[in-house]
Amino acid sequence: MMLALLVESALRSLALALAVGLGLWLFRMRNPQLEMTAWKVVLMASLSMPLLTQGLTVTIATDVPPQLVNIPLVSPGRITDALTSPYLQPEVPMFPPPEPNEAQPHRVAMFAGLDWRSLAAGLYLLVGGVMLVRLLTGIVLTWRLRRAARPVGDASGGVADIRISEGVTTPVTFGATILLPAEFAEWNVVKRQAVLSHEGSHVARGDFYVLLLAAFHRCIFWFNPLSWWLVRRLTELAEMISDDVAIAAVGDRPGYAEILLELARPVERAPAGLAMARPRTVRLRIERILAATGLPTIIGWRKRASFATALIPRVAICAATITPS
Repeated sequence: MMLALLVESALRSLALALAVGLGLWLFRMRNPQLEMTAWKVVLMASLSMPLLTQGLTVTIATDVPPQLVNIPLVSPGRITDALTSPYLQPEVPMFPPPEPNEAQPHRVAMFAGLDWRSLAAGLYLLVGGVMLVRLLTGIVLTWRLRRAARPVGDASGGVADIRISEGVTTPVTFGATILLPAEFAEWNVVKRQAVLSHEGSHVARGDFYVLLLAAFHRCIFWFNPLSWWLVRRLTELAEMISDDVAIAAVGDRPGYAEILLELARPVERAPAGLAMARPRTVRLRIERILAATGLPTIIGWRKRASFATALIPRVAICAATITPS
């Protein structure tokens, strides 16, 4: 029962994601802030889809008034003639029936004894449990890394807790803490401002917690391709938005692209941190930075809230269950 509810919720969430993605494509919405808002709504709706499916029920009246049907009367003699008709007599089989196979009943009994639902539930719990343990292990390891880091002066205007760590070689955000590499003291003023603006944007918007929620969603709905795609897309959008904030602070697109390229080295990052220069996203981000002109446009929270509210009807349509009365 639980597995069937999860599968149904995954299919509904996938339909919602397709509807939202189609709307973004039709209206040519390429602003990363609005797109981030849309996929946050999809993430929250997908996590709460099992509850929404049970709560949103639409009842439609389907009662049809009965119609009178005239049944003709048949005499008993005609019924007797019909039953004794030669066309209703059993025919002699052309081929003799096959001889019984003694191994076939054992084979059927062996497959009939398997409980496929229990097997599927066990596989689901095994894979989901392994992924959840891996996620929790990464959080504990990163928390130990943060605890061992050395606090520095407040250079972000009180937005985040800044620490120097020997265990990272690129800036990493963990919760409300920014972990900086040991060579942070050797950076120039522009590079420091760009890095702190980028990481401070992650902390101010709570990107770590959003991606942590997306990773938890992937542990529950690991069989749904949407869960894997959401983690990747939300990570890309979070980095793009923070890049825009850093560019607005520095005021130099090519210079910021050079800083990002310097930090994009094949390094080991914190297991559960939000690294600034991930090798998978750096190329896409640099191309986007150099292709744009002028300073990025920052959208206020009111417009983002209105955009999220406009997506609620789509969530209700995908989550509603129609039942006939």
